[in-house]
Amino acid sequence: PHPTGWAHAALVIWDMPCVQRVDGFRITLPEVGRKNTSRCTRWVPCCGLRGLIESHSAGEARLMATPVSGINPQLLIWARQTAGQTVADVAAAIKKDPAVIRSWEEGTSAPTYVQLETLAYKVFKRPIAVFFFPEPPEEIEPEKAFRTLPDAEIENLASDTRLKVREARAMQLALAELSDGKNPALRHILRDITAEPTAPSQVATRVREYLGISVSVQTSWKNTDVALKAWRSAVEETGVFVFKDSFKQRDVSGFSLYDSVFPLILINNSTAPARQIFTLFHELGHLLAHESGITKRDDRYIRLLSGDHRRVEIFANQFAADVLVPRN
Repeated sequence: PHPTGWAHAALVIWDMPCVQRVDGFRITLPEVGRKNTSRCTRWVPCCGLRGLIESHSAGEARLMATPVSGINPQLLIWARQTAGQTVADVAAAIKKDPAVIRSWEEGTSAPTYVQLETLAYKVFKRPIAVFFFPEPPEEIEPEKAFRTLPDAEIENLASDTRLKVREARAMQLALAELSDGKNPALRHILRDITAEPTAPSQVATRVREYLGISVSVQTSWKNTDVALKAWRSAVEETGVFVFKDSFKQRDVSGFSLYDSVFPLILINNSTAPARQIFTLFHELGHLLAHESGITKRDDRYIRLLSGDHRRVEIFANQFAADVLVPRN
């Protein structure tokens, strides 16, 4: 059986000029005996073609029920861990005993193709090919990206949030590819302003001036929706790429990924507009400090931080507050 299954069967059928219509298993052939000088050199009786399809289907079914060979068990472990899931989580997702999942990860057994599809696309959100790699591909790791987040908070990041971090990194790479590695913005705030974590108010004043939004302009906005659009547009014009998406993990308001050329902020648009505005500037504070960051509704974890990590988080919070409500 061809690995692409019915798609291949359909292609074979449609490539036969003598076939006029394919509708599930029902096909319409030209009248028997009619001469045809096209690529099809002989007629295939309808029953024979049906038998061919049924035979293909039976072979495909056997293939789908056979454990897949060549899977790297270490990649199954890696995919589960990077998705922030336990063996029990995976077992519940595909309705299997945890012992079955452990046997796959130990290499003593293997999933069928259908099971591998479910793991790849529905559970881990990965392409199937990755499970045949000799080793995990290089990609962004939350533990390294969000250095100001304590280990306990990293462990609590949901699968959906981890997926969004990977997707955001993919967007950065796509932006670099599409623009030949050059940020198209006319101004670049990360190049023109260097943040000093000990002086959030001064940095906030410089940023407001750089964005060109005065207090009088800010107070003229009718509501927070208008304010959010205006602030976002102003930040984007300075070379920072701002995206919005809905997060399943409600206590995460957004995050930023630092890059000297393609800095990116992703905001949880499930939160209130006022919260989104604060998140925008909290994450801009991280980027100005040349750090990736993450904004959580409950920031009591900052008490657990020390040294530079604590200073950056305190700076980002105060910077955001001072941009939105200037002290002067």
